[in-house]
Amino acid sequence: MKASTSLHARAEQYLAERRRLGFNARTVACSLRGLVRHIQVVGHRGPLTIEVMTDWARRDSHGSNDPHTWARRLKHLR
Repeated sequence: MKASTSLHARAEQYLAERRRLGFNARTVACSLRGLVRHIQVVGHRGPLTIEVMTDWARRDSHGSNDPHTWARRLKHLR
């Protein structure tokens, strides 16, 4: 894989590999794509940090204030 491969392309390659291995990646795909969009919107560069991931987890599309929702979103990334 080239160093210039976009984060979006890498995420899609990862999801394609999971599908090839027989995993149902629908929920994980949604979460991963959402994280990639968030990273692009905030303009983050460099290694992924816990601050970027927790910021994304707290900004779910339903505006949830429930820490369980945030934890579930982070679990998808793990």
